[in-house]
Amino acid sequence: MVGVRSVWTTAFGPSASAVKLDLGLVVARRNRIVHSCDADPGNPGSAMPFPDVDAASSIHEIDRLVSGIDPLC
Repeated sequence: MVGVRSVWTTAFGPSASAVKLDLGLVVARRNRIVHSCDADPGNPGSAMPFPDVDAASSIHEIDRLVSGIDPLC
């Protein structure tokens, strides 16, 4: 983020690496959905399963990220 020095460690302290990893997992899934129709390589012609708990977890991670960075803006 432009203008905030060390935004990850400032917002999340020692858990910054874990937050970045969690965000990376959400973004990777988003990219599979958008760029490869979320195809299941183990079951051609089918989409990867996306259980409710995974969707809720992704929403929680995005909310945690925004809540951590927003006060710095």
